[in-house]
Amino acid sequence: MTILYVTKKERPLLSPFDKTVCQQCTKRAECAGKERGPRKYRVGLHASEYYEYSQVAQTDAFKEKYKKRASHEWKNWEMKRFHGLDRARGYGLKSVNLQAKLTALAVNLKRIAALATPILLSFTCFFLKRHEGGHNQGGLLA
Repeated sequence: MTILYVTKKERPLLSPFDKTVCQQCTKRAECAGKERGPRKYRVGLHASEYYEYSQVAQTDAFKEKYKKRASHEWKNWEMKRFHGLDRARGYGLKSVNLQAKLTALAVNLKRIAALATPILLSFTCFFLKRHEGGHNQGGLLA
């Protein structure tokens, strides 16, 4: 079996082999199809790196680390989808950096407002009920 190395990055490595090997393979029904002629086994250029990553991704340490990352991904998606972080508004790294920081500030202010709203509403309701209760006996509302 010989491997042909291709210089272009987007093309896979091709390995032609005898069709008798293909006929004896247990996975023949999945990959053979209607192709005639010499069979070729295609392997991507980065197959070994993908395999190593898949093995690391199955460890408990990786899964714990990924939980932390996964909890932040939805916020990054929100900044990209709804707050314009998918496209730079200016030229240069300085401008893009400023845009990212302002976008993060806007999203954080939105989060603070969402967290503070129920608390502020409960205080407002408390003071309104106190004011509606009749006489203002030295209360805060005049």
